[in-house]
Amino acid sequence: ALKSNGINPTSELILKIDDDLLYEEDHLGVIEKQVRELLLLHTDVDGIFAVNELYAIVAMKVAKEMGIEIPTDLQVIGFTDGMLSKHATPALSTVSQHGEAMGAKAAELLIQRINERIEDKAKSPSKTVVISTDLISRGSTK
Repeated sequence: ALKSNGINPTSELILKIDDDLLYEEDHLGVIEKQVRELLLLHTDVDGIFAVNELYAIVAMKVAKEMGIEIPTDLQVIGFTDGMLSKHATPALSTVSQHGEAMGAKAAELLIQRINERIEDKAKSPSKTVVISTDLISRGSTK
């Protein structure tokens, strides 16, 4: 999507959060520092897409502290559409993954596989199931 819109993302614009960081006491503070450094080094950044709503809200907090107006100067969107998104200021635009539908489909496929084993039937081939996502526009994007 970025390339088709003439945007060539570089690795320096992608913050990779180390999985081990999640176990540190102040992991959100570390993320705040990384976001602040990114925004200071790349003043032309006008959008942030975060892997989850918490990291998106952390990015909005840092931007506001730096005097960056959301969504005028910086648009922010997060993956997942949980409770935090609706209560952030401004409310966070998100990509809803429909976790409940995903879980229901996964359970259905698991039960089918278990029943095949119980009935000693041949295993059905693995399936790839796509659950569509929805963009939920709120106050953090134009």
